[in-house]
Amino acid sequence: MEVAVISVESIRPCLPVFHQKPFKLCLLDQLTPTTYSPLILFYPMNDAHLRTTQVSTQLKWSLSKTLTPFYPLSGRVKDNFIISNFYEGVPYIEARVNGHLSDFLQHPQMDLLNRFLPCQPFCQQPDPTVAQLVVQVNIFDCGGIALGMCFSHKINDGITGTTLTANGKSELIHNPTRVEALSAFIWRSAMKACRSISGSSRPSVLSQAVNIRRLMKPRLSRYSIGNLVWSAIARYNPEETEIEIQELVALLRDGVTRINSEYIKAISGDEGSTGIFDHLNKLSEMSSENPDVFSFFSWHTFDFNDIDFGWGKPIWVGIFGEASRNSPCDSNFIILKDIGRKNEIEAWMTLDENIMAILEHDPEFLAIAALNPNTMMEQNKVLQYI
Repeated sequence: MEVAVISVESIRPCLPVFHQKPFKLCLLDQLTPTTYSPLILFYPMNDAHLRTTQVSTQLKWSLSKTLTPFYPLSGRVKDNFIISNFYEGVPYIEARVNGHLSDFLQHPQMDLLNRFLPCQPFCQQPDPTVAQLVVQVNIFDCGGIALGMCFSHKINDGITGTTLTANGKSELIHNPTRVEALSAFIWRSAMKACRSISGSSRPSVLSQAVNIRRLMKPRLSRYSIGNLVWSAIARYNPEETEIEIQELVALLRDGVTRINSEYIKAISGDEGSTGIFDHLNKLSEMSSENPDVFSFFSWHTFDFNDIDFGWGKPIWVGIFGEASRNSPCDSNFIILKDIGRKNEIEAWMTLDENIMAILEHDPEFLAIAALNPNTMMEQNKVLQYI
């Protein structure tokens, strides 16, 4: 499947933003490396009267309107301290795809997904002044569209991306959420695989991203721009005992509940740097034990499946293809997201190849997971993994 770029232009805010002051980066933004987080929305073109030129015009106008209130996305970072030059604009790329959308979605080839993206996902950019958002519209021969977007993680987390496009031990845990249960299940499966590989047990750490907007005082709007997330840490030493999912759920929940308003206060404001570096020191001490580390990101509250530009909702939402070596998601990186059907969640997993090989033949894991499923079919699985 060939993807050929046919045009490149810049989209700027539709209203003047000369009066806007430079956008100051907070400490969390300054500490965040310049990498791109990807998202791909797949739309069938069901309206025979809607031409691709109309679709492109509508997308560009929608983006231009969005950039007026979210003007920092149109600017460039200066000295890792502010974002200015808001009329630089957002690169907008159009490309033609030699193939049909339905054929691709029958059994998506993960190694092809990155072709629909305008940037290499999760790779640190050598130039810190790159665009904060880049868009690539991929038009299939059938008229279907893959809308690929890359958000600079310098000022964007998953919540920001959604806003833009949408304009105790052995203690019984009652009513675990789907995300808690699935995270614990995947973590346990991965720990068992690690034990099988090494022949022994060693500590395991799960890092889970937590949205801290609601914990700020005053409470921030969900539309606030920035890296307003923090890592909740759960540590487990499996020893030689059977790993219980309920125990892992308890650890996950405890790690998240520790990220409360008082904790956020300690890492915010003028004295916040002290709290942040204390946290980093604790992580350094933990890493001295050489644990197996698994990073989880939950996108289950994001409304990507409902994004409608006027021709219907996406038929599928992809993220990225093969991860580049030494990128943050090169190993043991898991994203959980809803797919718009009851009782189904996709798990996008980039694991150590030895761990992945074991999971692909683990009957307990495969009992609820389908590998690279047909996205066009209704399934009755609780978990799909990509």
